[in-house]
Amino acid sequence: MISTSQKRLRTTAWTINKNKKSQKAEGGKGRNFSASAFSNEGALICSGERTYGTEETGKNDKKTEAAPASPQNVSDGSSGGADQIVLICVGIYSGIRRVAKTASDITAVDYSGSDYEDNDITDWTGAPPIDVELLTPNSWSRPQTRLKKVDGIVIHYTANPGSTAMQNRDYFENLPETQEAQASSHFVVGIEGEVVQCIPTSEWSYASNQRNFDTISIECCHPDDSGEFTDETYNSVVQLAGFLCKRFNLTSDDVIRHYDVTEKLCPLYYVEHEDAWIQMKADIQAYADSLS
Repeated sequence: MISTSQKRLRTTAWTINKNKKSQKAEGGKGRNFSASAFSNEGALICSGERTYGTEETGKNDKKTEAAPASPQNVSDGSSGGADQIVLICVGIYSGIRRVAKTASDITAVDYSGSDYEDNDITDWTGAPPIDVELLTPNSWSRPQTRLKKVDGIVIHYTANPGSTAMQNRDYFENLPETQEAQASSHFVVGIEGEVVQCIPTSEWSYASNQRNFDTISIECCHPDDSGEFTDETYNSVVQLAGFLCKRFNLTSDDVIRHYDVTEKLCPLYYVEHEDAWIQMKADIQAYADSLS
């Protein structure tokens, strides 16, 4: 059973619903969300400088965008007219590119072929209750790229203190509009322990950089800047990760932090407190072992 040797008592009586019906597999809902509600790591515009973040790498490439040069000799006969034509053409081209980038032209996943394992989950017995709210297919947060094999589970934290699981899910949903970054997660666990599924376990999420192709990501909410999970969040993460370990024949050795991929301080508290991370992995293994 789960150890209670930590400084805070963790719930050790796991409730497993043996009669739980299979979770709904498709049909995510679009919801309204204001990206300004978050101080996230995507593109931030301030003082004329845009900082570009790419998929939570932990390192932002800063590029200073110079103000558009003033058209020279706009009023001087044919030269000014030519400059105006060039500016109009550039504007039209930029608009076309933006429309093409945000169009919903993502094709359906090809589930055929012997190279792919069946990573879909139909029996969720042993998992915590999950609210299936799949993202709309798009190139910014749900590309529908097929996972060939699940070799690991990556734990993240949102870096948005006090935000809810649904708010983070809706942030991902809105990325085709905001174009701040390519980012998403298979699951988001809220402060009260609620679990929202954003991406099917058979597809990539944009969460773990070079490990996107073979891992399932779990994003975790937290109440304050320390990044420490509430007991409710902690328990749901342990149950969800333990369930996924059992489903995909993994052990706690295959459960890693975003930090272990890119050295980003994520999940912050469990990077700064190695003993807490070791305990979490032990709890995940104990829960996985308790499932028949």
